[in-house]
Order: sequence, then C-alpha cells, then structure tokens
Amino acid sequence: MQLYLADSELDAAEQVELWLTGSLNGRGWEQAVPLAVVMAVSLPGLWWAARAAKPLGLADETAAALGIRVDRTRLELTVLGVVLAATATGAAGPIGFVGPTAPQPARRLTRTPYLPRCCARR
Repeated sequence: MQLYLADSELDAAEQVELWLTGSLNGRGWEQAVPLAVVMAVSLPGLWWAARAAKPLGLADETAAALGIRVDRTRLELTVLGVVLAATATGAAGPIGFVGPTAPQPARRLTRTPYLPRCCARR
C-alpha cells in the first residue's frame, strides 16, 4: 500500500510524527518564549518547593509536628509538578524514556537521599 500526499499534507504529517515521538529538533525562538515565561513564573514556586519538599521526606506526623501542612503542601507540589510537566510536554512532545530516567538525575542534582519508607531504618 502506498500513501500519496501533497506537499502541505506531507509537511503536516511530518510535524505530527515529530511531536508524537518527542523532540526539540527544529524548535525556534517562537516556541522558546512561552516556555521561558512559564519558567519565570514558576521560579518562585520551584524555590519554595525545594524547601517544602524536605520535611515531607520525613513521616507525616513528624512533618506536621514541624508545622508543615502536609496535605496542602503535597497538593501544591503536585500542581507545580503538573504545570512543569505539561509545559515540557507541550514544548518537546511526549518523550517516553524521560519518566523512568528522570528521578535519578533529579535526586543527584538536589542531593536528596532516597530511602523508601519500607526500607528506612527506624
């Protein structure tokens, strides 16, 4: 079976395929400006998240004793994460390998130790 498309349809199909596989190739400044605006608006939230996430690594009772509103903080961190993930997906498309690999560099960049609650020393 052969597929015959006009030039404009072929270009549109290539753009759709590029977005579906995810890539930053061929992106220009017109796509970078909205991304920069979202990042600039999110920067105070990221600064706050870096400080708010550390007590949440403790048990919920310990974080609450330190004065952290655990449920509200988790909701705010989730909303910030969704906004940033949606921005990245809108800019680059859905890049499938990022999900499994992203936590490792993030932990190293933030110098956050990871001990699951089931394996943590008590």
